[in-house]
Amino acid sequence: MTTRLSAEDVEVLIGLVRAEVNRIVDEKVGTIEDVDIGARVGLRWPLGPFELMNKSGIAEAAKWANVIMLTMP
Repeated sequence: MTTRLSAEDVEVLIGLVRAEVNRIVDEKVGTIEDVDIGARVGLRWPLGPFELMNKSGIAEAAKWANVIMLTMP
């Protein structure tokens, strides 16, 4: 059986991923390039999270920033 996520669930998941990758870079655990390579190689994503943010543009990044703010405790 395949379970489909709602658009809201996908937005929350993407927001949480973005919050975590930003934390990784802020805490100097890895660089932006490290995170992108890790996602492409380890998770087999076509684009890393920072590459996706760059490609999606400022308006979309601002939208996700709001999602992150709403989902953080």
